[in-house]
Amino acid sequence: MKSAPCAMVPPPPAAPSAVEVARSCVRHFAERLPRTGKPQPHETTVLAAFAMSKNDGNGPPLLQVVALGTGTKCLSESKRSGHGDAINDSHAEVVARRALVRWLLAHARLALTEEGSPVLMLDKPQSNKLKLRAGVSLHFFASEMPCGDACVCEDARTGAKEVEASGNDAVLVVPPLQSKVDSGPQATHRARRKPGRGEPTLSMSCSDKIAK
Repeated sequence: MKSAPCAMVPPPPAAPSAVEVARSCVRHFAERLPRTGKPQPHETTVLAAFAMSKNDGNGPPLLQVVALGTGTKCLSESKRSGHGDAINDSHAEVVARRALVRWLLAHARLALTEEGSPVLMLDKPQSNKLKLRAGVSLHFFASEMPCGDACVCEDARTGAKEVEASGNDAVLVVPPLQSKVDSGPQATHRARRKPGRGEPTLSMSCSDKIAK
């Protein structure tokens, strides 16, 4: 008596590649956003975005850009406001994160209603904790390495300034202005504030904010 051959189960569709995510984010910026606020031909900026992929097992995952931001500016220490009426950090990564939080909160409200959300679901019955639905993944894209620790490697440096701990408080290390960047190696795993010329800023680097 011969046994029946085992049925071959096809592998699940692969997640989108980094190139596919990058192309989708750049295409969204070029085609879906209005011309207002985009850099002119002689200008450059940094683009950061979050894309969602949904894999239902029926073909390649669907890819959708859900949050996007551009920018390289940050307020200096003297221009910060304690009233919450000024945006301290407008780096692309931070702007994209704000948009992502807003998108997630909108789906969180849906998930807690009878309508439900296609992205989020309750972790357990009778629980207010939420989680991504099966097959849903989020992908982060940035057109440049985030300022701070992510930029430190053998052949690249970051202009972000280190933050040193003094007792229970963190103290910003503000070195004197230099005409050129030191050529020696930079240490990794250091908290840093945003780079910039002129008056220093108190905003932490994008690397630190992403890690947080």
